[in-house]
Amino acid sequence: MRKLFLKISLISLFFLPVIDGNIFGQKKILFLGREALGTHAADQDLYDKCVAWGYTVDYITALPATAEDYSGYIGIFMNETIGSSTVNSFSTNNYPVPCVCLEGWAVLANRWGGWVKDESTTDPKTDWDQHSGAGADGQEIVIRDNTHYITRGYNITENVAWSNSTVQETITNTNPVSFKEVDRKYSAKLAQAKSFKEDGYWTMVTVDSAEAGFPNRVFVWGLVSAGVEGISPFTEHAATDDYFKIIERACEWAFEGKLPPSGIETTSGDDLFHVYPNPCTDAVNIRYFATGKENTIKVTLNSLTGQELQAKTVNINSNGYYFVTIDLKDTPAGVYIVNLEVNDKVASKKVTVQ
Repeated sequence: MRKLFLKISLISLFFLPVIDGNIFGQKKILFLGREALGTHAADQDLYDKCVAWGYTVDYITALPATAEDYSGYIGIFMNETIGSSTVNSFSTNNYPVPCVCLEGWAVLANRWGGWVKDESTTDPKTDWDQHSGAGADGQEIVIRDNTHYITRGYNITENVAWSNSTVQETITNTNPVSFKEVDRKYSAKLAQAKSFKEDGYWTMVTVDSAEAGFPNRVFVWGLVSAGVEGISPFTEHAATDDYFKIIERACEWAFEGKLPPSGIETTSGDDLFHVYPNPCTDAVNIRYFATGKENTIKVTLNSLTGQELQAKTVNINSNGYYFVTIDLKDTPAGVYIVNLEVNDKVASKKVTVQ
């Protein structure tokens, strides 16, 4: 494999003191649910909450087909109502936008295998181990980290109810999914199921770029929708205020980069302009975070001598992430320059085509 080359110029062009998802006056997110909106109480309730929290929400029942289809969004919310197999293509798209995922089984090796680096040597992969089993007291989680933005204000070891269901069938089937790390560390281990606290298993975790190797935050809470909407016909509306508070904070942390009051999050040009995968073969993706001061962005693929080989221009219609994919099937192996032009200024990165 050729040595990976990265180079960025004119860093000040892309520097922002804080990533603010609302510079355009809207914070667009995708919401992945199951079947038509309203079929499941959990989808409808959380959709309504996201709107109330200030997000402009597009409801979908299948993930976008390409990275470019995520353009204009600051993140994606994946509800627990979905089947874990529904999220398979999210990892193949290299996690193009920040994510809040409530579907704990999504981290199975045959689902999100590689959502963080897989270090197993087995097939199937064994880096992730899931357990589902709780019952009545599975409707509560135990806070293990209250320093995080998502869980601030709670006490360590505090039992927090996320469901107030009293339907016996629902209680019997309330089985949060706990997932166990093998050779990886989450960026934060926030909570465990009250009735399943075996060492190493976690019901609520976060993953950020420092651990995952990709420039997005991921929050995963392994609960089951039965606890918040009943078994059938999915209309119980049993989520607690604490449940919604935790989810709101998860959205703020993942989509808007919020930290506890004592922290200030900054970003550099290298955070806003990404070229991936690198090295690449058939295609390369360029991701840019639009802040609200751009009308268009122009991406060009150039030779090392400066010859422009391909060019694409994208119109900016809201703040959020924008994607450009350059086809490389007819491009000889070698090192090239990807230029990103914004407001007549240019940033550059090298990419290796294999």
